[in-house]
This record gives sequence, structure tokens and C-alpha cells, in this order.
Amino acid sequence: DALKRLNHIASNLPGMVYQYLLRPDGSSCFPYASAAIQDIYRISPEQAREDAAPVFPLIVPEELPGVVASIQESAANLTPWQKEFRVQYDEGTVRWLFGNALPERLADGSVLWHGFITDVTDRKLATDQLRQLSRAIEQAPLAVVITDMAGIIQYVNPQFSQVTGYSAEEVLGRNPRILQSGQTPSATFESMWQALQAGLVWQGELYNRKKDGALFIEDAVIAPVLNEQGQATHYVALKQDVTQRKHAQALLADSLKDKTALLHEVHHRVKNNLQVIASLLRLEMRRHANTSVTPVLADMGGRVQAMALLHETLYRAGQFGSVDLAAYLRPLATQLFRAQSSGAAVQLVLDLAACQVVMDQATTCGLLVNELMSNALKHAFPTGRSGTVTLRLQPALQPETWTLSVADDGVGLPADFEQRRNQSLGLQLAGDMSRQLGAELRVEPGAGACFSVTFGIQLFAAARA
Repeated sequence: DALKRLNHIASNLPGMVYQYLLRPDGSSCFPYASAAIQDIYRISPEQAREDAAPVFPLIVPEELPGVVASIQESAANLTPWQKEFRVQYDEGTVRWLFGNALPERLADGSVLWHGFITDVTDRKLATDQLRQLSRAIEQAPLAVVITDMAGIIQYVNPQFSQVTGYSAEEVLGRNPRILQSGQTPSATFESMWQALQAGLVWQGELYNRKKDGALFIEDAVIAPVLNEQGQATHYVALKQDVTQRKHAQALLADSLKDKTALLHEVHHRVKNNLQVIASLLRLEMRRHANTSVTPVLADMGGRVQAMALLHETLYRAGQFGSVDLAAYLRPLATQLFRAQSSGAAVQLVLDLAACQVVMDQATTCGLLVNELMSNALKHAFPTGRSGTVTLRLQPALQPETWTLSVADDGVGLPADFEQRRNQSLGLQLAGDMSRQLGAELRVEPGAGACFSVTFGIQLFAAARA
């Protein structure tokens, strides 16, 4: 009964209870092995009782010499045998085993071990993961601080010491308040504790002081650590010294502010100078009224006014990285229409969608619209003919491409338009402007006339944001 009871206990243990016999001639067997040997070594207790040789091929080859050496050492010195090693089964599965046994020498010189072997794969993997995590924390470029629920420091990593100047021994058992400089707003601490007590993660900036008294700014993320029941047991903080970054950002902001003010002044002065030039051209037009010079001066004045209006748009917007093309073209077209429609029964229709472009593209589009609208107002509606001039800016089919067009329902293009096209300075300039946009000026079929160009917009990174 006692033997049955012991066998029952051995068979229900989470591992293999065994006796291992090593004879003087080097042969070995398991005089006793519990049923778990079937799971551990894939042989039956009866097979093991006759010969232990089938066990050793299961041991991973690179670990077999170490296992054999440990058995021989234990046999020679009668010291306890302990070994952690891997076995690989026929299907390729690899498991970690841990053996622990006590030897005794028998009268014939054999050595008999009484021991226990168990599968420790799960524990081994967990230990390896824990070790890897520990190394990651120890080598992390961020300062890591772990406290208990009362805020007492229980762990800091080397980066914490690198940043603050405090060794781990100097801060363990103390409160992180030793770092406070008095410059972090009290509202910051209030929001932090409200978040942590609610079980939430808090992120913010802390103005702290190093051991040597130097001030520094930390970007901190603090979170509660929960146990299996979901209860907070510790707090963990990840901190990064952002002092240099904040200083660089402040310098950049000051520099940007100065450059913005300078650009603002430059655009203001350029706009004023262009308006002066436009005024001088108008004076010259009055001096040379009703002469062949008049239309030339008018065209020049329109082009100068188009550029002046762009600088005024930038000046008023206060943003110099990009221009809202629609906001620029709308007043440009309106002024041009009022100046050149000569009271004829012609209407202006604007169909302009908002589109951000760089200044160079805005300048080119403004000059292109100036040429095309001037051409339409001069030639499409002779002798008081009524009609409509339409300026349209809409997205094209391809992503980030737009179509800009000027259309009229006037008398249409002459039959010899293509032959005369290159003789028109305005259309030559319009073609040049189109090529600057990386596109070709198209003449659309239909009643009246329609000139269009489809181009890809260019944006600064700041304009995309």
C-alpha cells in the first residue's frame, strides 16, 4: 500500500521522479522512473529501466557535452547534480528541462542518483523576457523611475543618473520631490495626480533641478502599473531631457519672428514701389493718350499691378510660405475687369476654389490671368457687344493638379488664329507663363474662346501642415 501511494504521488507530480544508475563500464539505466518520463524523454518507464541510452540523443547537440560532463563531475565528487538544458523531439519541438538529483556510490562502484526533472520552458521564456526587458530598461535612452503608490522611489535606471547627477543609492527610498525646482506650475502637478488617481496616463513637462543645481526641462510620461486584478501597485515614469530642444525651439521662434517681420516689411515696400511704377505708367498714358504707345503702357501697367497685388495679398495675410491663389486672383481679376471693360455690357464671372501655392506660382498665374483677360476684353466684345468673361480655378483629375482657365462667349477666334497666334505679344507671354508652370496653354473648342492650363501645385512643407 505504501509503495502504491508513493507511485501515485510520483505519477501526479509536475515532473519526473527518477533513479539514474551509472555503472563502472559507462552503461546506464533508470531503475525507477515515474510515468512522466514518457512526456519528458518520450520513452516508457519499462524501456528506461533497461537502458538510458535513448535519452541522450534527445538533448540538443550543443548542450550534450555539458550535460555529460556535469554527470561525470557529480559521480566523481558525489556532489549534487543540477542542470538546465534543452531537448528537441522528433517533431522539432524544443523544451527546456531542469534536473536536480543527489548521488550515492554503491558497493560495486556504480553511482545511483535520486532526483527530479521538470519542464521549465514557460519559466525559462518568462525569465528570458524579463531579462531582456531589464536590459532594455537599463540601456534605454530615457530616464526610467518606478515608485510605490506613496511616491517613494524603488528603481531608477542609469540614464536617470546620467541626466540628474544622482546615483541610484542617493534616490532609492526618497520622493521624486528632491528634483523639484519650484518652477513647475502647481496646476501641472494637480492635473498629473488627477490623471494618475483616475488610473490614466499623464504626459507633460516638468521643470526640475539636477544635483549640481542646474535647471532642466523633462518631457515626462507617467502611468500606473496594474496587477492581475487591475489594481495600481506602482507608478512608472519615462522622462526625456528636452532642455536643449526647448532652447533651440525658443531661438528658432525668435529668429522666425524676426524674419517674418523682415519679410512683412519687404513685401510692403515692394508693393509700394510697384504701385509707384504703376502710377508713373498711368501718368505716361495720359501724356500719350490716343497714340500707339497707349496700349503698350496699359499692358505694362496691368502686369505691374498684378505683381503689386500679389505682394499686397501676402502683406495682408502675414503668411509668406504660400498664397491662397483664389484670394489673390479674385481682386486681380476684378480690378482688371473694371479698368478694361470700358462700360461695355460685359459681365465677369469668378469660379475660384481655394488653392495654396508658392509665391512663384502665384506670380506666374497672376501674369497669365492678366494677359488672357486683357486679350478677352480687348477682342471678344467689339462695338458694345454684351457677354461674359469667366475666370475659373478648379481641381483637375490628377491629385494636386489644378486647371486655370479664362473663357468668353464673345465673337470667337478668327479663322487664321493659329497663324496669328505667335504674332500676339500677349499670347506669347501667356505661353511663356504656362511653360513656367510646367504646362502648355490650351485653346478649348466651342463658342467664344477658352484658354486653359493644367498645372501641378507646389507647396512648402509649412503650407501642407
